[in-house]
Amino acid sequence: MFKPGPILVASLAVLYGACTSGEDVSVAEDALGAASRLTLSPRQVTVTAGRSAAVEVALIGPHARGLLWQLRADGLPAGVTAVFAPSAIAVGQSARLTLSVAAGAQAIDRRFLVEATAHHHREAALGRIVVQPAAPATFSCTGTDGTVAQSVTGALDAAGRPVGVTFTTSQAGTGVISRYTLARAADVAAADPNAVDVAWWAASLHMGAWDVTPLPVDNPNLDSSYLFLPTGAQLASAFPGFSYVLLAGGAQGSLQITLDCRGSGAGGGAGVPVAFACAGNDGPVTETIDGTFDAAATPVALTFTMARAGVGVLSRYALDTALAVAVGDPNAADLASFATQLGMTPWDVTPLPADNPNGDNAYVLFPTGAANLSTFQGFYYDVLAGGTQGNQQILVSCTPL
Repeated sequence: MFKPGPILVASLAVLYGACTSGEDVSVAEDALGAASRLTLSPRQVTVTAGRSAAVEVALIGPHARGLLWQLRADGLPAGVTAVFAPSAIAVGQSARLTLSVAAGAQAIDRRFLVEATAHHHREAALGRIVVQPAAPATFSCTGTDGTVAQSVTGALDAAGRPVGVTFTTSQAGTGVISRYTLARAADVAAADPNAVDVAWWAASLHMGAWDVTPLPVDNPNLDSSYLFLPTGAQLASAFPGFSYVLLAGGAQGSLQITLDCRGSGAGGGAGVPVAFACAGNDGPVTETIDGTFDAAATPVALTFTMARAGVGVLSRYALDTALAVAVGDPNAADLASFATQLGMTPWDVTPLPADNPNGDNAYVLFPTGAANLSTFQGFYYDVLAGGTQGNQQILVSCTPL
């Protein structure tokens, strides 16, 4: 999380050693200048595949005040994406650069260039990213649908695909009614007769979908089976899942089983505080949220920053802790509806009176178990001036740090 404070000048005349693989950004030291006005903090990050890292990008004076400087990153390795929030800053301001590494990314050590440009002005700074491949993860899930219980065990590869996965289904009073193993879960084909239903479940659950239909020798009933897991499950120690089985292709109904899963990933679990960063936009308005899930999974130490393209930062405020939504909250019904639609838990993050001259009511929604995931979505809902000036609804993408 970035806290307001003085911005220190950092020399960029020191380049980070030779890269171990891949192409590098070729920039001479004197091209950047020993007194570059663009700084990165930290200048080097190490990121495991499937995770993200945050870098503060700051621009100091004294020249070209009053201009908005556009930010961009060049020279990042394949599988690494860069998002600036906000994407343009003025002198004396800072932005957060989130570097997200794809789950299947390979090991690499690479320097990259961050540039800020405004008309004919240009400032640049060098950074370095070290990507470490993710280790294979094992997992096990259990859940029930009425009298039917299911367990799912196996492994998740670097991209989060279930491999070597075993499904065991039992009926109360009967015992095991089916057990089968798949070497590798398949993508859901566009021509799959259940593709529309599966896409609906995936969108509703905010999870990825896998086709885990048994091989013909293990499928005398001709069932169609699908497994839903959140993005980044291979890095988590605990996460939700969902099993959807169409019995006899749907002719005999379906099983819909919510799964509770445990994994060997190193993600934060119960009792382990986890810092996170979120960013999203609603048209030209960008919202960033920095904070920590405490041992009880409550969002704490929060900072909210709203910016508008072409204007810069509109507001920034901090809260020690998010609060449960009060029963008598005037927006409780709307929040309950959002919570049901998104499958998330709402929190009251209304600014303190000193930071709230407009009289807004602000809320954020996060999925249960978010601290255990490498990426997750959140939702920021700002009721402006108690609703007399409309509201802001921003879906944000989040990563534990």
